[in-house]
Amino acid sequence: MVPMMPRPLVWSHRLSVPRFITSGDWKSYVRPGRTLVAVPVSGDTGIRWATASGNAFSVPEGYFLGPTSPDDPTGRWSATPQPTWDLLGHPRPATESDRAQALADAVYWRADAFVMRAPGNPVLLDLMTYLYGSPVHVDDVYVWPVPH
Repeated sequence: MVPMMPRPLVWSHRLSVPRFITSGDWKSYVRPGRTLVAVPVSGDTGIRWATASGNAFSVPEGYFLGPTSPDDPTGRWSATPQPTWDLLGHPRPATESDRAQALADAVYWRADAFVMRAPGNPVLLDLMTYLYGSPVHVDDVYVWPVPH
């Protein structure tokens, strides 16, 4: 069917993929089969970065189409978000419990590194530093390597 009145295409500006990804410098931080976590965690950003790398690394909260839970067959478009996903998406002062959960979520995500654009959001930068320690500044990003 053709609409009666054509509508303009809706679009939004996206930031370019960081040089850290396009140059391959991420390879120094992420082992094969492990994940690179884009901060804030979002399937869209992580998937775009992984695509730019030739899908050479995995991302948490990426594209997933499946049931909401074993008890709820309603479809969902993403993996079940972990508590740290929400914390990084909506920064607030963190607690020691949040720090413990963030480390558990890094294990759950099989993360080798968390990566955030520099200079980035200062509130999120402080939160990440509290959760995972001081970052390394590489190219145009901050990197928090996850100890093996």
